[in-house]
Amino acid sequence: MSEALIPMIDPAVGRIVNVGSGAGGGHVKNADEASQKLMAHDSANTTWAQLEDYMKAYVANGDKNKGMGSYGMSKAVLHVYT
Repeated sequence: MSEALIPMIDPAVGRIVNVGSGAGGGHVKNADEASQKLMAHDSANTTWAQLEDYMKAYVANGDKNKGMGSYGMSKAVLHVYT
């Protein structure tokens, strides 16, 4: 969908806005140490493949996840990736 809409954005004034949430920080706070390291603020070396693997494993874990569930996870990943 993004690829279809990007040509409609005026390059001179158009913007893409990612909307984060405090749920992302809460997710990281409740995550295990390896996940916290993956999503640390200085995670410039974190790759999309690592995040994708993390998301797939998180979703596969289902209702065993803490906190805001997949919503919090998605906001934490958004913060790392952007």
